[in-house]
Amino acid sequence: MTFYIPNQIINYYASSEDELKQYQVGDTIIVSGNIKEPTSQRNFHLFNYKHYLLSLKINSIIEADQITKVSSDCNLLFQLKRWMIKRIEKIDNTGYMFNFILGDNSKVDSETTANYRINGISHLFSISGMHITLFSSILFFLLNLIYKNKHNFIIVFLILLIYVFLTGGSPSIIRGVGFFLVLNVNRYFNLKIKTLILFIYFICVMLLFNPYLVYHTGFLFSYTISFYLILFQGGIAKYKSYINKLLITSSISFMASIPILIQTNFSINALSIILNLFFVPLVSFIIFPLSLITFIIPMFYPLLNLCIILMETTSNWCADVNGLTLVLCAIPFYIVPFYYLIITFIIHKLLINEYKYIVVLIVILLGHHFIGRLDSRALVSMIDVGQGDSILIKLPNQRASILIDTGGIVSYNNEPWQIRNKKSTIADSTIIPYLKSIGIDHLDYLILTHGDYDHIGEAINLINHFKVKAVIFNSGNNNDLEKEVIKLLKIKKIPYTNISQETIKIHGYPFYFINDINEKDENEDSLVFYTNIYNKKILMTGDSGIDSEKDWLMEYNLPKMDILKIGHHGSNGSTSDDLLNTIKPDYAIISAGVNNRFGHPHKEVLAKLNSIPTYVTSINGMIEIYIKSSILVNAVR
Repeated sequence: MTFYIPNQIINYYASSEDELKQYQVGDTIIVSGNIKEPTSQRNFHLFNYKHYLLSLKINSIIEADQITKVSSDCNLLFQLKRWMIKRIEKIDNTGYMFNFILGDNSKVDSETTANYRINGISHLFSISGMHITLFSSILFFLLNLIYKNKHNFIIVFLILLIYVFLTGGSPSIIRGVGFFLVLNVNRYFNLKIKTLILFIYFICVMLLFNPYLVYHTGFLFSYTISFYLILFQGGIAKYKSYINKLLITSSISFMASIPILIQTNFSINALSIILNLFFVPLVSFIIFPLSLITFIIPMFYPLLNLCIILMETTSNWCADVNGLTLVLCAIPFYIVPFYYLIITFIIHKLLINEYKYIVVLIVILLGHHFIGRLDSRALVSMIDVGQGDSILIKLPNQRASILIDTGGIVSYNNEPWQIRNKKSTIADSTIIPYLKSIGIDHLDYLILTHGDYDHIGEAINLINHFKVKAVIFNSGNNNDLEKEVIKLLKIKKIPYTNISQETIKIHGYPFYFINDINEKDENEDSLVFYTNIYNKKILMTGDSGIDSEKDWLMEYNLPKMDILKIGHHGSNGSTSDDLLNTIKPDYAIISAGVNNRFGHPHKEVLAKLNSIPTYVTSINGMIEIYIKSSILVNAVR
């Protein structure tokens, strides 16, 4: 449960669904808890929570341990919002009316939302200038029926100001309402200032008000696309047919959003231009207006629900069959202006019917897609997944990508209301975006060291949402979770195998699996292997303990290791002195969650590693190790 107050956000973990229901918007509460600074980026290229909160002018978090309601009395605006919330709850259980009327998309199914994003149509589900224009047009129409007057825009603006409050005032809504005022003032006073100049001034004012808006994805999409549509409005106006005008508008919007999509989604969907031809009219002229009508006259809900089913079914089908999503790795900030110079040039040529220049953009995007294959370095990334393991090995020139474990946060409270409020998973929010951010569009191997949830809890989510060519399990002593994963692999016809002590070659690089079968203990049954890349040796130990270490040392003549993944998150039940003295690692890496309840890594293990450069995800965030003639270690912090 989250509360917002000026410059602060309050997080509180409710104990039951009934406790959630006792609070309403506008309540006065007393909070006791600890104030802390928001966490910044923990994985390279991915979401920075601190920057996001700053874009909302929030600079601190209160972790509340107790909340007491003082009063339910509130002003008229809060009472109006309460009434609207209760009315929508009685009418609609899909969440779309909340989305289109109050700007709250948290109630729409997360799987469906992900498919909208894959299809490149998620912008239609954020209240933006398009919705504000339609809403204001309806208001003007109704006011003009009553009394036609040039001052009606003032009444419309005041109503829109109330709407900004009701919807939470996202940057896209503020842009729509604010620019509505600017345009009408320009028209009312006959200032004759060009629309593009007005828009640039408006952007500057917004950034003066809050410079951190540059970190808000909604701001970037809304203002950038609007800028390009205004810049080329003369060329768009030449098209008389609605379909042609929609196609060119969709094309310009898509191209203008490409650099932002690269930096946020790390992929683009080439079909999104065509898909928008269907979804833009459906959402703009049917579902959004019908949501407003249904709010007033609930008897229209069956028709609204039918349209929603059509929209969801079509989107889900398109996402399932789509094969034109192009993964594009993150780029340095200074490359973005060059992208926009090329895009601006191509749009200009497109509007004068010189379509051949589209080929230039296609070549650039394809080159961007394959650029990772030019990197001759190997990469070992320990992804920060909290209290769990997930490690990527990318072979030189991207010949193969191997993910070792998927992480997984154990939930000790699995009540239905908690599951319903869970909006994302580690696979969706961290692992898959990171893989795409470095140009990986599939995994050649997924190695699952053992069946503990913090190692394979995200395997099903990952396999469902990312292409995996083959899976390797440990000895075959499978627990229930591993059996569920195997069931999915059979459905998807993905090959899998169980191994313990074996050597396999992946594109010429040897992977030596050295741990024997242990049917009694899941941790001791972990897959353990080492590999040799550019004559640099890397040992991965899963959650194996000291007993297993003794067996390897006795059975194998282990060489010196350059990189050692410390076993069991730095538990004192792993990493013996004998192991360290035998393999003499140059670097040690540990995956552990911040403030985890186990106290990992234990101080005894850290003391043993005192003379070895050691990186811990709970302290350093993600750890990237580049390997060629030398070893280069980068950490987020």
